Amino acid sequence: MAFSSISTIHSMINKKKNVSGGPFSGSVQLLSMDGQDSRSISSTWMSINGTGNYLIAVSYYDSARQSLPKSVSYLSTNAGSTWSRMTSTPTNEGSNFRQASISRDGRFRLYTVNALESSQTFSSNDYGTNYTSSTLYTLQGAFVSDDGNVKLASSNSNGSFNDSGYIYRIYNAPTENTFSARVGNQMARGPIKGSSNGQYVMNQSGSQGMQFSTNYGANWSQLTQTNGLNGSTNSNMVDMAISGDGQYMIISGSGYKLWKTSNYGTIWTTITASNTLVNGLPNTSTYTSTTNTWGACTISKTGQYMSVAGYFNEGGTFGTNVYVFVSSDYGSNWISKQINLNSTSTDPALQTSTMSYNDTGVPNKIFIATYGQGIFYIDF
Repeated sequence: MAFSSISTIHSMINKKKNVSGGPFSGSVQLLSMDGQDSRSISSTWMSINGTGNYLIAVSYYDSARQSLPKSVSYLSTNAGSTWSRMTSTPTNEGSNFRQASISRDGRFRLYTVNALESSQTFSSNDYGTNYTSSTLYTLQGAFVSDDGNVKLASSNSNGSFNDSGYIYRIYNAPTENTFSARVGNQMARGPIKGSSNGQYVMNQSGSQGMQFSTNYGANWSQLTQTNGLNGSTNSNMVDMAISGDGQYMIISGSGYKLWKTSNYGTIWTTITASNTLVNGLPNTSTYTSTTNTWGACTISKTGQYMSVAGYFNEGGTFGTNVYVFVSSDYGSNWISKQINLNSTSTDPALQTSTMSYNDTGVPNKIFIATYGQGIFYIDF
């Protein structure tokens, strides 16, 4: 099966009322999976991702909550209407799902797992009937293209524990599932996101900022001030999203701003401004702030719909109010929806994890996976 993450959610948001109409048509609801509250199924949802009718959600092992299942994975084949637990995936006790990716038709599936004994990729090219594993080092991101020709896995270690990582790649071999070839030599710390055919891919790489490839992951370069990112090449760049053809992309950065591109990543422009509201989006503060900060983002296949999310905090309590901002005009204008998680944690890394559209043409739901609070969705 395939997994792909939607990234950690935080966001600086000025106190706003919910906006009726526009893209949002329904209230925020907690997702039910196999007749169970998603909050009771797992304590830590790492990733929810997919395109078309196929969506996958994966959880992280939490030793503090022994009453809940260990790492679990759930699959929807009808754009998120119903979900079933995948029992054929390797969910060894103590294993930690990191990211997962699935092709649009559900045939190709890839996910990364950090277990107590080793880190492994698990890849399938037959709709999850069989999996092939590769043992690598401290795995993080996973990506598979819709045609299965591009498979990528990121690692934040080269085995020498010197804080250096690699991208592992399988190219132009849809039936190959064993990773061996390494490309790049950078801090390949975080998730991988890509266009439908895998030509345009990005990796969140810790202190090396965003690494970007325009040739199916063969070569990587750092997005810098030349690209319009104001030199913000550090670990505060949290998440990214890429449209189906790669023309439209968005990057969120805690402690910085939000950026978008409409020309395949050549030039990026900010869509927030310091201390002002720009088309409904507030400015940001630092990642470790107890006030407000940005986080996860996602984009529809066409690039028309974009979403970002995060926290507005009242009285210095982190996570008092969580908002999702949505644009239906390629990032020009935005409206917000509040999510009440009833969370009192002060750790921004242990709040909301990722989000994704169900995109069968025009998306009608946003799914928001959280740490400790279940999975929510908002109807358009």
